[in-house]
Amino acid sequence: MFERIANYAIKSHNFPYQYNNGAYAKLGMGPLWKEIVSNILPIVDSVNHPSSTPPPKMALFSGHDTTLMPILATLGPDVWHAYEWAPYASMILIEIHEVIDSDRKSDFPSGFAFRLIYNGDVLTSKMDGCLEDSELCDAQILLDRVLPFAKFEDRNCELTATSPEGGFEEKTKEMKTAAETLVESPGGVLVVICIVLVSAALGSLLTIFFMKRYLQNAREGKGLISLGELSMTVLEEYDDAYEKGDADGRSKPTIYGATAVTDPENEII
Repeated sequence: MFERIANYAIKSHNFPYQYNNGAYAKLGMGPLWKEIVSNILPIVDSVNHPSSTPPPKMALFSGHDTTLMPILATLGPDVWHAYEWAPYASMILIEIHEVIDSDRKSDFPSGFAFRLIYNGDVLTSKMDGCLEDSELCDAQILLDRVLPFAKFEDRNCELTATSPEGGFEEKTKEMKTAAETLVESPGGVLVVICIVLVSAALGSLLTIFFMKRYLQNAREGKGLISLGELSMTVLEEYDDAYEKGDADGRSKPTIYGATAVTDPENEII
């Protein structure tokens, strides 16, 4: 029972990390990935990303459990499961290897490979685009995955280019282009006007239909009380209480959301 409760709490906390192709995790981990790839690019692509100093042999970053989990979530839905909480002293290793074996050059077109290790388990094959039976994967696949959101500024929550569904901005542009094409086409304005009129007519008909049903139920007394009836009921009850207060010598009741009638000895009736 306790394990089920714990798993539910963990899943509820971690669900946003993986939702929408990890958009939330990418938004939060973008600056950290920028720091990480800044040490990888001078190694795997020294021509386009030269460095004035030799790249470090090892770069060490320290974080929390809530840092490791979203980092893994940005690498794909199969790399990390949201019902798993990062244990104490967890560690992620990203190794960069230069491929020297000419027989495997076809598997690593960039000439470099990476290996992803999480707490001793090799997760490289679980990333999209990597070979299932290999612990190494072409380094360009890792860069293609993280570079679109690895940045310090101009970050947003829209889907990245790695999403099979495309980006939000791209879809918005497509919709805008389609609307402009429709309006500019012969008779396009007339089509738009017809769509607006039909939508308004349907909305009006639905409103009339539901209002008729509501009024019919009210007339049949199906537990519906109109505002006027409710107001008259309150006033009648107030008049009765007022007259009773005069006859018994008690103080007049005052209605401010609640009514209290007191006797001369200040005992609440």
